[in-house]
This record gives sequence, structure tokens and C-alpha cells, in this order.
Amino acid sequence: MDRRALVTSLIRLDAPLGNLRDALAALPMDATPVATLTRADIAAIVQRFQAGEITAGDVELWATLVECREDIAFEARFEPAIADALYDLANPEGPLEDLADDVLALLGQR
Repeated sequence: MDRRALVTSLIRLDAPLGNLRDALAALPMDATPVATLTRADIAAIVQRFQAGEITAGDVELWATLVECREDIAFEARFEPAIADALYDLANPEGPLEDLADDVLALLGQR
């Protein structure tokens, strides 16, 4: 898989996180964005958690992996909200069950 496909797969979380983490770690550093993270992408991850499809640990690891990537751009005009949502998901203060609706509201996705 090339960088764009791996980063897109990470954004969508459509492959095991451990595999994605390892594959992305093997790539050389590159700050050129190859994909864009949108508010809807984050909302989809939170909603998958709320539906019981993924765990709070999955969400935290996903947000941590996405947050630190320079090859992911954020949706234009919503960069601060996206950065705040990722930070909150990567560094939760309390159970994700309590945080999920606040993150969706922050993103205007509730």
C-alpha cells in the first residue's frame, strides 16, 4: 500500500490499528498532506464507538495516530475544532461515553 492509501485507511479506520500503525511507522517522514480529515470522519469514529463496533482504547489510539501525522490535512475552516476533537479523544479526561456527545457537538455533527 502506498502512503495515500495507508493514511486514508487510517482516517477511515478500515483496517486493524496495529497493522496501520506499523505500516505508517515504516514510511519515511513526509509533511506533504496526502489526505484530508473531516469533521464527518471523526464523527464516524465516535459513532462507531457509540454503536459498540470499536472500543474506547481503539478511539484513543486512532486519535493519537491521526493527531501526530503531518501528512493529514484538516478540513478547511474547521482546523481548530478538528484539532480540539482529536486532542480530546487522544487524551480523554474521563470515560469516552461521557465525552462522545461533547465531541460530536464540537464538530457540529450531533
